[in-house]
Amino acid sequence: RSTLFPYTTLFRSSIDGKSCFGTNIITDAIDQGYTTLIYSGEMRKDHVKRSLVLQAAGRKHIATNDTHYGIQRVVTDHNLEMIDRWLGDNSYQYDSDCVDDEREDLLRTIENAIQQNGVNVILLDNLMTAMYLNNDKGYDKYDRQGVFVRKLSDIAILYDVLIILVAHRRKTGIVTDANDEVSGSADITNLAGVVISYDRPNNQDLIDGMSESQRKIILSKNRFFGSLDFNGIVVDYDPVSTRIYDAKEQRGGRLTREYGWIGSADDGFLKYEEDDCPFI
Repeated sequence: RSTLFPYTTLFRSSIDGKSCFGTNIITDAIDQGYTTLIYSGEMRKDHVKRSLVLQAAGRKHIATNDTHYGIQRVVTDHNLEMIDRWLGDNSYQYDSDCVDDEREDLLRTIENAIQQNGVNVILLDNLMTAMYLNNDKGYDKYDRQGVFVRKLSDIAILYDVLIILVAHRRKTGIVTDANDEVSGSADITNLAGVVISYDRPNNQDLIDGMSESQRKIILSKNRFFGSLDFNGIVVDYDPVSTRIYDAKEQRGGRLTREYGWIGSADDGFLKYEEDDCPFI
C-alpha cells in the first residue's frame, strides 16, 4: 500500500455534519481494504454503526417511508447481513464505557488495535473529547493537550497509519491564518500533515451560486504535496444514505457508487426461475 499521512486534522465551526463527514471517509477506507478504528465523543455507538450501514448501502438499497417523526430509512435484513459481513473485522469502535481512564486507555487501545488487529486508519471524533484531561496541578491545559497530540503523532509515524482528528474552530477572535482557527493547543495543527475544513457557504459563496444546504471542503495545509485549495470543493449531502459527494459529479460518482459488499448481495429478494415459482 502507499504510505499514509502521519495524520489529518478536520476542523470546522459549530455546524452539523462533521461526524458524518468522518464516517464517509471511514466507509471509503474500508472499501479500499483498510482496517479502521473509530472513537466518537459525538455519537452513540449504534448511531456510528447506522451511519456506516447507510453510507455503505447507498440510496438504491435503502427503502424510505415518510412518518410523523420524519423519514424512516430501512435496509433489508439480507442486505444488512451482507454489509455486516463486509464491515466484518475491518471496522472497530472504541467503547469508553468499558474503561476507567479514557485518556490513557484511548492511546493504549489505538496502539493495541494497530498491533493486534492491523488497524491503519483511525478516526477520533471529536478531538476535544478524545483529548480530555483532568486538572493535574502544575500543568497548563494546552500543554497537556500538546503532549496528547504529540503521542498520537508518534504513534502515526511509528506504525505508518492515518489518524484523523476532528476539531472545532475557535468560537471567538479573528485570525488571518486558517490553521490558527482550530480551538486548543497550537500543536494540533503544527503536527498535522494535512489540515482541511468542512464549512457552510459564506456570503460570497451564496452570491456565487452555492446553496445554504451545500458545504465546502478547504485544504489549508498539505505537508506532503504542497498543493493547497482555499477556494474549496463544493459538496452536497444525501439525506437518505448520508453520503457526502462532489456537487459537480454525474451518475457514477460517489452518490451512486456501489461498495464491495454488493458483489454477493441481491437486494434481499430471492430469485426464482419461472419453473420454481412457489405460488403455482
